[in-house]
Amino acid sequence: MATLRGVGRETRSNRSVTRLPFENTETWPRTTDLDADRHAKATVTGEILDGVGDSIGFRHLEGRRRRAFTIALSALSLGLGGGYVVWLIDNGLGATDKYERFGAIAIIMVTLVVTVEAIRFALVMAMSMTTALARKPVPIRARPGLNVALLITFVPKSEDIAVLERTLIAARQVRHRQPGVFDVYVLDEGDPEQPARVRALVDEVNRGRPGNRVHYLTRGDKPGYHQKRGPFETRTKFGNINAGLDMIRNTPELPDYDVVMGIDPDHKPMPEFGERMLGYFNDPDVAYVAGPQAYANATDNVVAKLAESQQFVFHSLIQPAANWHGAPMLVGTSYAIRTGVLADIGGIQPSITEDMATSFAILPRRNPATGHHWKGVYTPDLLAHGEGPASWGDFYKQQNRWARGAIEHMLFGPFVFQMLRMWRTPARVTHYLLLMAFYPVMGIVWLLGAANVAMFSWFGVSGAVVSPDSWFLFYGWASVSQMTLYTWVRRHNVSPYETSNSWGVYGMFMSVITAPVYANSLIKCLLRRRVGFDVTPKGSKSQGDSWFTFRLNLMWLAFYLAVAVLTTVRGYAAPATMTWPVFGALISAAPVLVWLLNPAWISWSARRHSGTAEFVVTVMPEQERAS
Repeated sequence: MATLRGVGRETRSNRSVTRLPFENTETWPRTTDLDADRHAKATVTGEILDGVGDSIGFRHLEGRRRRAFTIALSALSLGLGGGYVVWLIDNGLGATDKYERFGAIAIIMVTLVVTVEAIRFALVMAMSMTTALARKPVPIRARPGLNVALLITFVPKSEDIAVLERTLIAARQVRHRQPGVFDVYVLDEGDPEQPARVRALVDEVNRGRPGNRVHYLTRGDKPGYHQKRGPFETRTKFGNINAGLDMIRNTPELPDYDVVMGIDPDHKPMPEFGERMLGYFNDPDVAYVAGPQAYANATDNVVAKLAESQQFVFHSLIQPAANWHGAPMLVGTSYAIRTGVLADIGGIQPSITEDMATSFAILPRRNPATGHHWKGVYTPDLLAHGEGPASWGDFYKQQNRWARGAIEHMLFGPFVFQMLRMWRTPARVTHYLLLMAFYPVMGIVWLLGAANVAMFSWFGVSGAVVSPDSWFLFYGWASVSQMTLYTWVRRHNVSPYETSNSWGVYGMFMSVITAPVYANSLIKCLLRRRVGFDVTPKGSKSQGDSWFTFRLNLMWLAFYLAVAVLTTVRGYAAPATMTWPVFGALISAAPVLVWLLNPAWISWSARRHSGTAEFVVTVMPEQERAS
C-alpha cells in the first residue's frame, strides 16, 4: 500500500480519505475559507426571526430581474427542446417511407427514437418548472418547551465507530431553546462479536463533558424487534428506528417527545442544527422538516466529488420547488418530524428508501386539529455534514438502493393510491409524478438507446432520416440551451464542497454514467428480485474497488463494441451511424477509466493541497497494480 502524506495524521482507512479541518471535535472554528463557506451555507435562509407569528413565509431564491431572466432562459430551453422533438418526429415519419420494405421494423425504430427524445424533453420541462418555482422558507424562532429526541442509527459491521464518535460529540453541542429537553439516542443494530463496544463509547462521550445527554438503545438482544416483515424488520434502517421509538415510548422515566430528529452516523451536526429546523413546527400543519445533504469528503475523494455534484439538482432546485406546494421529500440524513404524525402512520415506513415512503404516507393525510393537509418544509440551510460514497462499489450500492426503492414504490407499492388521495392538491401530484419518474425513465432511455443501435446494426434501419449537419444544428442548439440553464442556476448550490461557479460538469457526467445502474435496477425490479437494505459503508468500513465492481460496465462495453463491429461488418458504418455505439461504449467504460486513473488524480491533488490543508490519502493496492 502506497501512502501519500502531507501535514496531518495518518489514517488506517483502506480508501482515499481526507481529514478535513472541521473534524475538530468540540467546535466549528472559522479558520479557513472552507469553514467560512460552511457557515454561510448554514444560513442560506437568513437570520432567525422572533415574534412573527406561526405561519411560515417563503422567499424566491433570487431577485426579480434574475428570476425573470431564469424564466426566459427556461422558456427558451423548452422551446428549442420541443422544436427539436417536433422536427425529429417529422423526419422520423419520413423514415417509415424510405424503409417501407422493413414494415414493422421501421415503425419500431421511429418509435424508439421519438420516445427517447420525448422523455428527454420531459426531463428538461421538469427542470424548467422547478427552477421557476424554487423558494426558501423564512426561519423563525422555535417556541420554548419543545422536547426533542435526536436519533442516530448505527450498524457496527458497516459503519466506522470513530465516525460515530465524532458525530456524537458534535450532537452534544447542538443548541436548543429552554425549557425543553434535547436528548441524543444511539440506536445500535448490534454486533455479536463486540456487543458492549458502542455502549462503552456512549459512556465515554457523556463523561466529563457538558452538553446534551446521549442515550444508548439496542435491539440486538431483543428478539421481538427482529421481524422478517413489518415495522421492526431485522437488518433495516426503518426497523431499527421503529424499535428505538417503541423502546422510548415504553420507558416511563423518559420524557414524551414532541419532535424526533434524525441524522446518519457520518453526518456531523452543526450547533445550529436544532434551532434552525425546529422553528417551522410553530405552524401546526407542518409534519416534517427536511434538510440538504452534502459530502465533506468530496474535496479529495474522486467518487464522492462526482456524487456530490450529481446531487445538485435535487437538493438545490427540486426540493426548494416543492416548498411551493408544501411537499418536499423527507431526507433520511437530516430531518425532523412530529412524533404524533409518526404514530398516526405507524412509524417509519417499511422500505429500502424509508424516507421517501414515509413522505408519501404523511402527505395525503390531514391534521385532525385543523382539517388541513399535512405539509413539509425544506430548508436549504446545510446543518449536517456527512460522508459520500468513497468507492465506486459504495456508489453503485447507494444508487441501486435509491432506484429500487423508487421503482418498487411506484410499480408495486401504494404510490398510485397515495396520488389519488392527493387529488385535491394537483401541484403535489404533478411534482411527484415527475420526480418519481426519474429513475425508471433513465433506465428506460438507456435500454431503448441500446435497442435502437442493436436493431440498426442488423437491419440498417434508422429511426430518423436526417442529414448529419441538420441534426447537429437542431440537437446542438437544444443541448446548449439546456446546459446554459443548468449552469445559470448552479449559483444556488447548497454545497460548500464544490468549486465556486463551477459548471456542474461532474454532476452531468455522473447522471449519464449511472444510467446503466438504473436500467439494471429497473430490470431486477420487474423480475421481482428481492433486495435487502444495504447500508452505504462509511469510514474505515468502506471497501476498495476491483474489476468485479465494474462487471455491469464491462458487460455494456462489450455490447456496444459488438454493435460497432456488427455495424461495420454489415456495411452500415458511417460517422453518423457510429456516433451512438461509440458514445455508449465511452459511457460504459468511463467509471473504469476514472478508477484506473485515480492514483494519478490523487498525486495531483496532493501537490495542489501541499501546505494548505491537512491531507492524507491512501492508494488502494489493487489500484496501485492497475496503474
